[in-house]
Amino acid sequence: MLTPKTPLKNISKITPKYAKVLEKMELRTVEDLLLRFPFRYDDFSNTVKISPEHLDQTVTIEGKITKTKLARIFRKRMTIAEITVLDENRIPLKAVWFNQPFILDSLKEGTSVRLSGKITLKGKALQMVGPSWERAERETTNTGRLVPIYSETSGITSKWIRWQLKPLLEVAKQMDDPIPYSIRQRLNLYDIRTALLQIHFPESQEKLLLAQKRFAFQEMFLVQFKTLQVKKQWEGNASLQIKFDEELIKTFVANLPFRLTDAQRKASFEILKDLEKPIPMNRLLNGDVGSGKTIVAAIAALQAAGRNFQVAILAPTEVLAPSIIFHSQNF
Repeated sequence: MLTPKTPLKNISKITPKYAKVLEKMELRTVEDLLLRFPFRYDDFSNTVKISPEHLDQTVTIEGKITKTKLARIFRKRMTIAEITVLDENRIPLKAVWFNQPFILDSLKEGTSVRLSGKITLKGKALQMVGPSWERAERETTNTGRLVPIYSETSGITSKWIRWQLKPLLEVAKQMDDPIPYSIRQRLNLYDIRTALLQIHFPESQEKLLLAQKRFAFQEMFLVQFKTLQVKKQWEGNASLQIKFDEELIKTFVANLPFRLTDAQRKASFEILKDLEKPIPMNRLLNGDVGSGKTIVAAIAALQAAGRNFQVAILAPTEVLAPSIIFHSQNF
């Protein structure tokens, strides 16, 4: 029985040759492959009858092959595989593939086929060059829908990944959902199995967006959850308490060649009060360029130095480092 942790090399359809390439792509288990998302989609969802009115449009057509042809151009070392397809409109459409003679092994005369691509005009004939294809009796995987496109490497194509993924989506039912049911219900988020199905083989643009929304939320949710875990662990440690020296800080601020903004004052005060606590202080001070983050850092450094503690400042530019040192040395 397949599980999310089943090694891909143990799946019968994945030969050792493919398993080795997948290993290099850091895809080792069924779960790894399920979580390898497409980077874009080809929209082949517009299924139409063969007609000149769809010229220069990317569409899907379905019909019966009435003729096949394989031509070889020896001076260019090129082969041209060609089929002619008819549907209910009885208007012929030619599909052409370059250097893919093996296609005609699967596309014989009398076979019903589904083609997705752009309809163009060659002379007076309608044609598709290099369309995606699959037999009409098969479920839509590579044509007739939003078709996922994956990052590829030598020997691993998007078409191959799609064929491997489709039967594996049932395994997604066994995957633990990191987002609790109550949160999914409140925010109207897909469960993980539905989200994986719609991210790989979306039934519509709307369902694709809902799947993308779910995984975007999951990423931020897990980052926040991990941050809270680290914070909890951090708060379990003991720390030196650096008492707030109000007179020192007031004197420093009064001698600055500029006046602190309210936001700078608030941020500095909160940090100085945090330094008094018996637990480690760990903060991220966020602000635009020129908003005064450096002076807030200097105030915190001065408070520590004023209590005879060592201070290390990692400055992003050579301009900021001597500026902090210069102001602090005066106190």
